[in-house]
Formats: sequence, C-alpha cells, structure tokens
Amino acid sequence: MKEELTFEVKADRFKQEHRPTCAIYSFLNGLFYKESNKKISKECINNVANELWKHALKSKSSITTKLDSRNTCSLVGEFFNTESLISFLKSILNESKFKEFHSLLNSTGTNSDNIKICCIDSIAEFDRELTKNFENVFYIVPINADNTCKNNMHWICIKKGEILNSATNKYLRKAANKTIKLSKNYSKNEVETMFKRIHNRNKDMYKCTGRYPKFDFHSWAKKRCRLKKEYPSEYRKRIKEISEISPCNYYFKYSDFNVIRVEVDKN
Repeated sequence: MKEELTFEVKADRFKQEHRPTCAIYSFLNGLFYKESNKKISKECINNVANELWKHALKSKSSITTKLDSRNTCSLVGEFFNTESLISFLKSILNESKFKEFHSLLNSTGTNSDNIKICCIDSIAEFDRELTKNFENVFYIVPINADNTCKNNMHWICIKKGEILNSATNKYLRKAANKTIKLSKNYSKNEVETMFKRIHNRNKDMYKCTGRYPKFDFHSWAKKRCRLKKEYPSEYRKRIKEISEISPCNYYFKYSDFNVIRVEVDKN
C-alpha cells in the first residue's frame, strides 16, 4: 500500500504574534525558515516584517485610505485578495529601498530577480503541486480562520512537506474540518480541504445563508485600541478611526482566494 502523503506542522516557525500580518509572515517563513547557514533570530524577522508592514499600510496600489467594503486589504496590513497580495510581494522584490529585507535575502544566497511568483487557481492544480513536493518551491495558501460568515481568513505557508503557520494552529484544524484538537500532521486531502473551503467560501456561504461572508472591523478594532508602541503609527491611527465608525464591515464577495506559488532559484 502506498504511504499517504502528510504535512508536518512546525512549532519553531516565525510567528506574527497579535499583529494582522499573516500574509507577510507566510512569505517570510517561505523564504527564510531554515534557509540560512546561521540561525535567523526572531528579532530580525520581526524587524523585516515591520518594514514590509509599513509599506503595506502606505501602498496606494494595494490599499485605499477610504473605509470601503470593496477593499481587498483591511487598511491595517492584511490582504483579502490573492491578486493584491501577489502585486504587493512583487513590489517588495523590485524595490531596493527595503534594506533589512534585501539584506536578509542576500544572507541566504538569494537574488530577488530569481524569485518567481504566480497564482494557482484550481484545486486540481494545487493537488498536483503538493504531490510533486518541489525542493525550491513554497506555497502561500489562504484558509478559513473560522467557518462562520462573521469571521476572518488566514494565510499559511506550505514548504517541503511542512506547514509553517504564523498564528494559532486552531485555524488549521477548523479549515481542514479536523476533529482532533492537537495534531502535528495533516494529510494531503486535509491540506486540500483547507484551500477548498476558502476557495469556495463565497458561493457556499451564500448558498447556505443567503449572505456573503463578512468581517466586522468595527468590533475587531475596538478591542485593539491599546497597542504596542513599536507598531506603525499609521496602524494605530487606522485602528482608532475604524473603532469610531459603526458599522465597518468587509464583504468577502469582492475577494478571490487562490494559492500563491513562489519559486526560489539560488543558482
């Protein structure tokens, strides 16, 4: 009998803590997790993440400054659209001004010109990719953070048969519809389910409830008005603004959720 392909959840991955930067950390985990001759410190990764977070908050191409349910980014550094995230990641690679990021990239022997990013828009294609398990490829995968129409979504990294999740692992279990609360391994079918449930979320939720999935940013922001001083000032400003506006909902019917394939050529 052929052994079932499984993916191990790594506990020592880089963590976002309580910051809304899962998309950024999924990219950093894919690029830098165990990819250097010397151990990369948590502080170093956090500094780079903050550098990119500030760019996400300021970028006119990836977000707007108007509170609008059609935004594909949340105004606080998150990404609710694969196309927007790909555009953001490519802008990072093409901009030399991100000194900490490119310094870290160079330390792993990688040139930004040798990183190729593309979209995988079908479950069948993602299935084929997982089976091949490429040595120099990682995937940024959108999943449900919860299976209700009132909650958010999440991005994880899958690389060399490993799951690098920057946030709590309960999101993995819920997205995979897994009953075991604590698990270090997920089958290929469970990984596909994580993607499938977010890929089809809009139409499935509308079919069941007559409503599109949404996220209540007003309620979310009100709980985050006490912020750490090292967080970007633009983030603190937007949290205050959003917390004072009711309602402030993001409707996921304006989002597309596809896997992002990142190929890194070090030759």
